[in-house]
Amino acid sequence: MICFEMKLNGQKVCTAGINSEYGIVAAILEWVRRDLKNFPVESRSNVPEEELNLSVSGAITHGKDDHENLSWVHRSLSVGGEVNIKILESSQIDEPKSRGRSDPDFVEKAKREYYEKLKREYEGS
Repeated sequence: MICFEMKLNGQKVCTAGINSEYGIVAAILEWVRRDLKNFPVESRSNVPEEELNLSVSGAITHGKDDHENLSWVHRSLSVGGEVNIKILESSQIDEPKSRGRSDPDFVEKAKREYYEKLKREYEGS
């Protein structure tokens, strides 16, 4: 299977892959700076102004609305850090640090709420 061998500052952090017919593996390197003036005063202390992160995650598709979410890595980074991704064909992958199955009832409820929100937003347009 295709997998990603992730190294951070020369040290291997994981080999991520999906041992399934259908799924996804993603490696995300993100930097964000927020204008905290746009956040409600009560939530500003809970939201960092600036972040630099590495995330390696994935999902296995078991059916139309049945997904298992996987996470191998979520780390804060700093300037000067080095991230290396090697794409491998291997049957040897690391076990994810966390797994969680989607709840079909929750997914359906969230989709309905989002639909209703968009409907309200665009009805007057």
